[in-house]
Amino acid sequence: MALEGLAGELAAVLEGRGLRVQSCDSEPTGEPPAPVRLRRNVCYVVLAVCLNEQDEVLLIQEAKRECHGSWYLPAGRMEPGETIVEALQREVKEEAGLHCEPLTLLSVEERGPSWIRFVFLARPTGGVLKTSKEADAESLQAGWYPRTSLPTPLRAHDILHLMELAAQYCKQARHPLVLPQELPCSLVCQRLVATFTSVQTVWVLVGTVGTPHLPITACGFNPMEQRGGIKMAVLRLLQECLTLHHLAVETKGLLGLQHLGKDHTDGICLNVLVTVAFRNPGPYIAPKGTVPLTKQGVQSSRQCFRRAMRTFWTRDSIFSSFPTLPHPPHLRAGRGDGPQKRSSSLVPPTVAQASPDSRRTLQWPAS
Repeated sequence: MALEGLAGELAAVLEGRGLRVQSCDSEPTGEPPAPVRLRRNVCYVVLAVCLNEQDEVLLIQEAKRECHGSWYLPAGRMEPGETIVEALQREVKEEAGLHCEPLTLLSVEERGPSWIRFVFLARPTGGVLKTSKEADAESLQAGWYPRTSLPTPLRAHDILHLMELAAQYCKQARHPLVLPQELPCSLVCQRLVATFTSVQTVWVLVGTVGTPHLPITACGFNPMEQRGGIKMAVLRLLQECLTLHHLAVETKGLLGLQHLGKDHTDGICLNVLVTVAFRNPGPYIAPKGTVPLTKQGVQSSRQCFRRAMRTFWTRDSIFSSFPTLPHPPHLRAGRGDGPQKRSSSLVPPTVAQASPDSRRTLQWPAS
């Protein structure tokens, strides 16, 4: 029965429905997790990529003093008490004059758990495009522009990659439509679907304290975890239960996002797919600490697990079809809703060795 319950939990995460966060299996050493609060210890930013039937993109002209007159995608910081979708719709209305409907998350970018940006593909549903006569503190005007002929100057060139990501998704969706699930959470945390594969078996890391469950790790706000980014919380949990010196750990992408924003619950839970593999080729032996969900003698659980995984695993082999995670242009941490350029190098693929002030991008795996 325990494995059947686990398979149901796995199905909920893989289908993007999410699950309530009851407790965490790993927490930062010497740092009791405290509830996060917008404008106090976390900043969430929303950004909309709106494309019309003519393959034009919606841009706004900035009114802020530091970037006055430059062009950017509608974006801004979330306010306390808002859901992620409400924040996105408010920002597009304030800056562009349009009502919009988010279609799917395209990516989640982060500079550590204290700064996270949610990028959406959205479509306009009404309203009147803001003109220069309606200029205010939010923006000077808005307009639709061909992706091949954008106005200048741009506030930052990181939006070029996001426009391309949206256009590619419209042409050929590489993941299901995924929207934030409105579930309360008090921390910034990650629920792991951590997998190891052998010839005929997929092994999944399972938390065994209480009812078997997918493990959850809380992100820390100490300097080390801020520099390393949210991947540090993943590595911390895995180090507590696996011997990592001979294993390669890779974050493949996001499976879902959970947030509520009401009643002072400003935390988020990212449901993340992680793969674990031996660094050197050799016999396929599961790492100590993993549990096979297809083990002999649990036929009903095996069938339940296969049903849970079918919509995900049978599309392509996850170990051969996932693209390399892209990295955005050179950025540094800064105030406001947009990036600033910097001169140091891009983040290397190994997040544990990442530059302290760079932005990292998580994306959904290819379907």
